[in-house]
Amino acid sequence: KETMQKRRLSQDYRTKEKLTERKGKLERRSSESKRFVERQKEKENVIKRRLSQDYRMKEKLTERKGKLERRSSENKRSVERQKQKETMQKRRLSQEYRMKEKLTERKGKLRRRSDLEYCRSEAEKLRLARKKRRNDPFVKRMEALHAKAYMRNKRRTNKKKRFLVPAFDIFSETKKTFQSCINHGPSFVCTCCNGMFYKHSVSLAPSAVRLEQKGIKRALIERCLLGTKSFQDAEWICSTCLRNLSNNVLPDLAVTNGLRFPAVPPPLQGLTTLEERCIAPRIPFMQLRELGVDRQYGIRGNVVNVPVDVMATVTSLPRRFEETQTIALKLQRRMCYKSSYHFENVRPRKIFDAAKWLIEHSEMYKEDKITLDPTWYQEDWQGK
Repeated sequence: KETMQKRRLSQDYRTKEKLTERKGKLERRSSESKRFVERQKEKENVIKRRLSQDYRMKEKLTERKGKLERRSSENKRSVERQKQKETMQKRRLSQEYRMKEKLTERKGKLRRRSDLEYCRSEAEKLRLARKKRRNDPFVKRMEALHAKAYMRNKRRTNKKKRFLVPAFDIFSETKKTFQSCINHGPSFVCTCCNGMFYKHSVSLAPSAVRLEQKGIKRALIERCLLGTKSFQDAEWICSTCLRNLSNNVLPDLAVTNGLRFPAVPPPLQGLTTLEERCIAPRIPFMQLRELGVDRQYGIRGNVVNVPVDVMATVTSLPRRFEETQTIALKLQRRMCYKSSYHFENVRPRKIFDAAKWLIEHSEMYKEDKITLDPTWYQEDWQGK
């Protein structure tokens, strides 16, 4: 001990000792395992020290002194505030932290407001702040301007109430606007979804160049703008399709989404209601009644599909018929009834051609095995 004390009296020896300690620390810290062991030892030493009350008090005092020294400098205070802001911003990015913060604030407010003295002091503070604001000439001027504006708006509303239009005039104006909206009827066909709309629900389809300038894909424009022209020989697009197209999305009801109506073949074109019933393999029976305030029709009760023998219906028509020949036909629910359900002039040749085409091409007719007897009609008018 005496020799060590004598050596440490020398400045050179102390500097050499410090250098050797530093080298040893650097060597130990270069290895991960040694660093881990060193951290564990430091943790254990700190835990042992903090078991002592005196050490904890000294530690708190040193922390306070360090904080006071840092806060005495304006630069250090600004750096500390900046760090606190960054940490708070990072924490508030989490939804859970924000919810916890709101709950703690609510609990704190409820706890403080339960104290009567705190409520009184808070009310006193508010009263003094209002008094201070009202003594300010600028605040006085602003309050006077706000009061004038409020009274002016009140006088305007009262004047409008005096000259209100009677209820009958309002109804007539509303009726006129409604009639002007539906004046042309639903004759505006959307070029994208082929839906029929009124004038207020559509707009003129924009050009492909204009849409490309907005950043919409060329392939999407080609799938939406199909060149379908309707009213005034112009191309229209409904508001729903235009909104989806502007968002670079294909509309759900677009025709190119597999929703195109199939073309009606020539034999089935121009069939009347009763002619359709003659070749239908099933006739549905249902009750349609007016529902609700707007009196729209709805189905009541069950829907019954009555199967029909198409061959028997067609063969009951007269054999020799021309293209333009028509006959009067009555459709009855039951033969015992006197009154007929539907009465119309039908074209037998049109019915026969439509039934023949459906038997040859329709899958439903093939599944039900519906056939026409080829010996029923004669060859002299078969090609007519």
